[in-house]
Amino acid sequence: MAIPLLATVASVDDIVVAGRDRDRVAQRLAELGISAQIAQADATDASEVAAAATDCDLVMNLAGLDNITPLSAAAGALRAGCHYVDIGASPTAMRELLGQSAAFAAAGLSCVPSAGTAPGVSGMLGTHAASLLDECDRITINLGVPFLRWGDPAEIHAGLRDGAAVLQTHAAVLAWFVRPAPVVRGGQLAFVRPGDNVVAATAPDGRSYEMMPIHSTEALTVPLAVPRTTGVESRCALWPNEIMEMIAGHPADADLEELTRTVFAELATWEPQRLQPPPDFPEVVFWAQADGRIEGHERSVRCTRNTAFTTAGAVVTAGILAATDPTTPRGVHPSEVCFDVVSFLQRVAETEHTSIDGPPVTVTITDQ
Repeated sequence: MAIPLLATVASVDDIVVAGRDRDRVAQRLAELGISAQIAQADATDASEVAAAATDCDLVMNLAGLDNITPLSAAAGALRAGCHYVDIGASPTAMRELLGQSAAFAAAGLSCVPSAGTAPGVSGMLGTHAASLLDECDRITINLGVPFLRWGDPAEIHAGLRDGAAVLQTHAAVLAWFVRPAPVVRGGQLAFVRPGDNVVAATAPDGRSYEMMPIHSTEALTVPLAVPRTTGVESRCALWPNEIMEMIAGHPADADLEELTRTVFAELATWEPQRLQPPPDFPEVVFWAQADGRIEGHERSVRCTRNTAFTTAGAVVTAGILAATDPTTPRGVHPSEVCFDVVSFLQRVAETEHTSIDGPPVTVTITDQ
């Protein structure tokens, strides 16, 4: 999906597709009917990434696992003098990348980690909601989704049993609930166990969800854009709730690939109707809420369905760590790259329920 979409970005002249298996890359390009250069590189090896990106302006890392590859891929991009972007969601990797911001800034380069739907677009939503308040005390990001959204567990288990690789998407979803979740509470960053912090949240449609804080990066990035807030938290509700409870019950240091196989093996034994949401259950619920004050009165702002936050401020909230020099070594303006990249990544990372071509953002302001 990424390659055809990238080919439509106006500022892209050439594409180099890199992977560990050149033949596999070539086969996939042929299936897509797309012409692109091919390079052999392992995303976990910074030297190989740098070599593959020698003549490029931007390294776009879509490889998993997203707690490992962003660090090496970003290092390779920096060596090659390239901008960097990924759609990872690992707080561990994000903290490391934040530490590299000075190096990217010194090179006049932009680094945009975690720019997918969650945490990238979700962070934009939270920041936008906060901007509508005079004072913001707390920002919460909320996602509610049926587990079937990621595929039929029986079919996925059968594929894994027959030798299919664990998909990064599945491993990332499980990481949300099993790894410690970063939260900002009382102005302090803390890491909490998702299963020990279940809360009820009411969506804009009035439906109530049991949610857990998740292992994502908004608590690390949103305070950079809204430093005055003292609370930031990302939450998710899977349906049925028993699934997220089952995932959260595993050890926090569980191997994600093994955990993915274990969880799908268990879910494959469930009766299909147990996984089916009620007929009136929304396909996906996605909103951000900012609590604070407008003209001295307590107010809550809810934003849903982010679609087109490709503005300078939104790019920053998506995770730009450095773009201090208006030109780069190759004469590409960072903002021009980032506008296209964020727009593109929204299309890659989002499902059809939230499209960049969809309706405009919906904002509601209510009394708390």
